[in-house]
Amino acid sequence: MRQLILIEGVSGVGKSTVAGKLCDDLNHRGYLSVCHLEGDADNPVDLFGCAYLTKEEFSRFLQDFPNDAGLLMKNSIHTADYVLVHYRNRNVSYFVPPLLETLKAREGFYKPAKSITMEQYTKVFADCWRRYVSEDHGKDYAIFDGSFLYHRANDLINNYNATDEMIADHLESLLLAMLPYQPLLFYLSSENVGERLIKARKSRGQAPATKARIGFEIERKNRQMKILELLTIQAHVLEISDGNWAKTLDEMIEIASEEGAHT
Repeated sequence: MRQLILIEGVSGVGKSTVAGKLCDDLNHRGYLSVCHLEGDADNPVDLFGCAYLTKEEFSRFLQDFPNDAGLLMKNSIHTADYVLVHYRNRNVSYFVPPLLETLKAREGFYKPAKSITMEQYTKVFADCWRRYVSEDHGKDYAIFDGSFLYHRANDLINNYNATDEMIADHLESLLLAMLPYQPLLFYLSSENVGERLIKARKSRGQAPATKARIGFEIERKNRQMKILELLTIQAHVLEISDGNWAKTLDEMIEIASEEGAHT
């Protein structure tokens, strides 16, 4: 693999759309590329709907739910220190009650009932990135949508009341885990956060964006921009207010090609 590409920005700005288009464009140019969208079941660094268990807890689960032991093993990631169990993706639950409710009670990352420590949180995601970069994926480019900054910052703010400096320290640990594939980060920035969020939610069939939600995303954007200044990553802020996606993609490919030639 020659390059990791991270697509970031607030909700509704077009991260998923741009990530998919960039992947398609790179493939059409003869590069082998893969795109991992937020919330996808096969995203190796997205832990949406994932329980965090100690090794002892997982062993008890196997004993308490013997009929689901095979399914538990199939949807789990084992490390020397802990076990992660994916119990759902964006649309489908992999288990049924009472096991499903028991796993939800041990949610580790998205609005957990009881948070793991921030040190554990950082270790888990650093481990995810280490596992990914240690494997031979046979790709020139791997593109990740919102998997580095947006969701990690939200989790850290919501679960640990983290400061910008704390978030930056966490993200630096992830960057260290990504070695030797120095990643490129493209931050999609728009002057019209509210307008874009309204359109995005409408296209997704979601409830209209409230003033509070728009204010939330604007506040998140301001914090993310400050956090980017604290990081050592090669970051490029791309203004996409004019909606000229062709120009944006050309710019991204030009930068990726130049950086990839040096890796």
